[in-house]
Amino acid sequence: MKSIRVYSDLYESYLHDESRLVGFAESISFPENEQELRRIVKTLYDTDVPITVQGGLTGLTGGAVPQGGHILNLSRMNKTLGLRRAENGKILMRVEAGKLLQDIRAELREKSFGTELQISEQFFTPDPTETTAAIGGMIACNASGAMSYGYGAIREHIESIRLVLVDGDAFSLVRNSVFAQGRTLQLKTEAGRTLTVELPSYRMPKVKNAAGYFADDNMDAIDLFIGMGGTLGIITEAEIALIEHPKEIWCALCFFEDDDAVPTFVDAVRKSSSHIKALEYFDKNAIGIITKAVKSGNANFRFPSTLPENNCAAVFVEIHASQPDEAEDVLHLVGQIFEKSGENIENTWITSSPAGREQMLRLRHAVPENVNAIISERKKKDPTITKLGTDMAVPNPYLREIMELYRSDLAVANLEYAIWGHIGNNHLHVNILPRSMEEYARGTEIYHRWADYVVARGGTISAEHGVGRLKTDYLRIMYGHASFSEMAAMKKVFDAKYILSPDVLFRISEI
Repeated sequence: MKSIRVYSDLYESYLHDESRLVGFAESISFPENEQELRRIVKTLYDTDVPITVQGGLTGLTGGAVPQGGHILNLSRMNKTLGLRRAENGKILMRVEAGKLLQDIRAELREKSFGTELQISEQFFTPDPTETTAAIGGMIACNASGAMSYGYGAIREHIESIRLVLVDGDAFSLVRNSVFAQGRTLQLKTEAGRTLTVELPSYRMPKVKNAAGYFADDNMDAIDLFIGMGGTLGIITEAEIALIEHPKEIWCALCFFEDDDAVPTFVDAVRKSSSHIKALEYFDKNAIGIITKAVKSGNANFRFPSTLPENNCAAVFVEIHASQPDEAEDVLHLVGQIFEKSGENIENTWITSSPAGREQMLRLRHAVPENVNAIISERKKKDPTITKLGTDMAVPNPYLREIMELYRSDLAVANLEYAIWGHIGNNHLHVNILPRSMEEYARGTEIYHRWADYVVARGGTISAEHGVGRLKTDYLRIMYGHASFSEMAAMKKVFDAKYILSPDVLFRISEI
C-alpha cells in the first residue's frame, strides 16, 4: 500500500516525544484524510501490525513513542472544518485531530476560518505549555495547563468527536447524546455493530485528573475517549467549544521571601474571586535557575529591576474580567491577601498589557526550558541520566502537607530539584535533577513513596500529562492491579488484537 512507507533513518524524529523515551518502528504513514487513514488501519489490522498514533509529539509520558510496528502520524490531518453556533449558544470549532493549538489560536485571533458567522473574538482555554500540541493528542491525555484552574481541562470543552476503530470501522459521538446505564455502555458503529462496554469499577479521585480511563455511573459516552491515551480508537476530528475572549486580562507575579506563606496565600486567593483563572507557582529553586540564566544571558526573560533577585518563590495570578474596574478590584483583593501573608507589596510585578502578560508567561516557559538544558549538559557526561518529573495532585486540604513532604524528602535525599506548576489545583511538577544514576534511583524510590501518599489522600498520580508508557506502575498504585484486567477487557471490545497503542496505560504481559 503506497500510503505505508518502510521506516528509514529519514524518520528518526518520529521515534521520540518530549518524554525523551526513544522507540523503534518498521513502517510509518502520514494520512491526509479519514478515508486514507481507514484504509491504512484496515490493512495493518488484517496483518496484525501494532499501531502507535502520533500528533504533535509533545507528550511527556511516551504514549506516542512506537515500540515496533507502525507509526500512524496525523500531522497532515490539520484542517479547520467549520465553525457553528450550537443550540445552547456556544460557538463550536470543528478541527481535524492533527490541528495544532498554536494554529487554532492564530485562526481565532485573525478570524481566518472563512465563516459567515458574526461573532466576537473567541478564546480556547486549554493551554498546555507546548503550543505545538495537536488537538487529538490533547484530547487523548485530557490536557489542561495553567487556565484549567478557572476553566477546567480539555474535557470541559469537547462537544463532539469522530473515532476510527483499529479495524477501520468508525462512529461519531456528540456530548449529551449517549449515556451509560450504570457502568454498561452501548455504542453503534457505522458498520452496524453494537459494542457493549463494561466500564471499570474503580472510583476516580475528585481532583484534576488525567490518569486512566474515565469511568463513572451513567456517564456521557464521549468522556470515555477523552484521556484514553490513544488505546481505544483513533480520533480523527473534534468540535471544540469556545468562549468569548475576556475584555480585560490582568496579571500579578507575587514574590515570597517566605515559601511557607504560599499555601495560606493560595487558599485565601482561591476563596476571593471567580475572576481569578490561573494560579501558578515557582519555588525558590525554579526562580534561582531562571535568575542564573538571566545573569548569564541564556534566558529569553527579564525580571523588572525593582524585584528581588535572590531566594524568592513566586505565585502568578491571572484575572479575567469584563471591565477595568472589575479587574482592579480583584487585584486589590489579591494585594491585601499578599500583605496579610507577611510579604512586602513592593515585591510584586503587575501588568494589564498583552506585552506585559507575554513577558510573565515567558517565565512559565523558561523554567522547564532551563531545567531541560541542565539535564542536557549532564547527559554529555553520562547519556543515561534524565530528569524525573511528577504530575500529581491532591485535594485542597493537603496542599501544605504535600509541599512540605516534597521539600523534606528531597532535602534528606540530598537531591537537586525545582518545583513549579498549577498550585490553584494543588498540582505541582516536582522536577528532580540527578547528577548520577545512583541519584536517579534514589529519586525514583521517593517518587513511588509520594505516589502512595497522594493516592491515600484521594489524589491522582497524573493530573494532566496522562499515563502513556512511563507511568503504568503509578496507575497500578492508584487503581489496583485488578483494575488493569477490567481496562484490558474493555479495550478488547474496541481492539480485539490489542494492537492499538499496545502497553500504553497498562502492560498486557502483566495482567
